[in-house]
Amino acid sequence: MVLKFRPDPKLKILYGIYAIIGITAGYLSWAIPLAILLADQFLIMVIYAPLIAIVIFLSIWINKFYNSIFYSLMENEIIVERGVIWKKKNIIPYSKITNVDVSQGPLERALGIASIRIQTAGYSGAARPEASLIGIRNYERLKNTILEKVRKSTSAIRQEKEVSTQILEELKTIRDLLEKKKRKKSQRK
Repeated sequence: MVLKFRPDPKLKILYGIYAIIGITAGYLSWAIPLAILLADQFLIMVIYAPLIAIVIFLSIWINKFYNSIFYSLMENEIIVERGVIWKKKNIIPYSKITNVDVSQGPLERALGIASIRIQTAGYSGAARPEASLIGIRNYERLKNTILEKVRKSTSAIRQEKEVSTQILEELKTIRDLLEKKKRKKSQRK
């Protein structure tokens, strides 16, 4: 079973809210007082022209970034793809997954979405997840689906190891029998 999907469209709203907060804190916090102090229309236009460019850029960028995100739950792995300019593709085998967390801030909670963070044992950036599925609506159900696939994968690996151990034991027994037979044969000569 292959499940391919995208984040919930409310992710664009979340990024729009983040943009508004960033613009307000980083730009308008000094631009409004400066415009009041200057009271010169030309200087006010010079101050606010970049703001218009930033708003247009962010509205285009948020859409492009959202459209670049794809998630695939394959039979043996999760694939996370994203990126407008720099494309990034994470492929995480279920057998390597050690931790699956749900992260949800207050704005995400208000929008009913969350991020699922996936960590593996061998990933070098221990503080960061190896992959994040952002903007997920039914996050608990998806988390449980991933965990079930992880359990099946580790169970299959455990069974393979048990079979390998049994085969190894049989081979050792056969080797011992052949060595005994060889010793008996050499003693007769």
